Amino acid sequence: QKKLKHFKGKNIGLFLIQEGAHIRCLTDEENPVSILKELETKSSQLAFLIRGSAHNTAMRNKTLLGWLNYRLDEKKIKVNDLHQLSDGYILAILSEVILNKKIKDKLYEKPKYKTQKIHNIKSALKLLRENKINIDGDPTKEIEAANLEVIQSVLWKILYRHQARQINLPQDDDLIYIGSLLEWCKERIEYYDSSLAIEDFHHSFQDAAPYNAIFGMAVVSDPKSKWENLSDAFINANKKYGIPFLLDPNDINDSLDDLSLIIYFTVCCQQIKAIEEQTEAKQLHTIKVAVEGFGKSDGTALLEFPITAKYTQIREGISYHLNCDCSKFGLYQQTEDGIRILVEDDEGDEEELRFQSGFFIARKMNKAKI
Repeated sequence: QKKLKHFKGKNIGLFLIQEGAHIRCLTDEENPVSILKELETKSSQLAFLIRGSAHNTAMRNKTLLGWLNYRLDEKKIKVNDLHQLSDGYILAILSEVILNKKIKDKLYEKPKYKTQKIHNIKSALKLLRENKINIDGDPTKEIEAANLEVIQSVLWKILYRHQARQINLPQDDDLIYIGSLLEWCKERIEYYDSSLAIEDFHHSFQDAAPYNAIFGMAVVSDPKSKWENLSDAFINANKKYGIPFLLDPNDINDSLDDLSLIIYFTVCCQQIKAIEEQTEAKQLHTIKVAVEGFGKSDGTALLEFPITAKYTQIREGISYHLNCDCSKFGLYQQTEDGIRILVEDDEGDEEELRFQSGFFIARKMNKAKI
């Protein structure tokens, strides 16, 4: 414990992790080496973690169910209970959705016999493995028997190994993935609010501040309750990034399930990266034009145009958005020294005009050129 400086002052425990989902702390009387020998499975690991990390089965069930319905929404399928995955059909459809591929074998939508359920399950696992989403061992019998713990574990494996590939995080080991995701959270939070100390996926996320930082939102100074602040954070995340409501304010307490939070931030990371990459790509193909001196006021309006826009299209856009006559204006680009260079005006050959992505200024011109 003394050597683990990162956890200085924390209550450290040695935890047994099975299938990446079931976590329990070993007692002082237990021999970790003997336990691993008895289990004889690669899906079991030991790790030093902060005590108090919660395993809330009901919350985990709710979070995984929310993620499952979020992914199956395009198929108009609604799952009410994870036990429904025991017939293999939902699992097969989920595999097709996340991989965007079809299972070649026939699937039984409403299987009547055990053999049909096992067929569905094996077909789903086969498609996953063919696409490098490996599920440790063969959980077919446990899934068919509606073993909730195994079903949760399989869903977690599918979720993190697929999403890790999407967000460029390690996918070969649960703990390495979780550590990398925590680093992503830390970096994003530090960028928006360096005063927040993030150490784990439990104690560090007990109020709205770190969530707001991850979502790139300022913390509202108005005094509100913890519940209201968290509610605002989740609602804003949904509006800004389309992040589903996998958690709600009532989940954020001492019994917060760590894996549920990890699942939530996995989806957050994927959505945020996708939106921001789209925004960056759009910026590379657009020009921003600050419009000055048009309309009733002499204020500045900021408009966006495609990079292929021509002078006349920009003029028409300004006229439309500001409802004014802009038959005469100059398009300027400002240098780092603050000097404005005239790029184009009415006398130019607009057919040959080709902009580079960047920032321009449209200014109403007097009779004489400036």
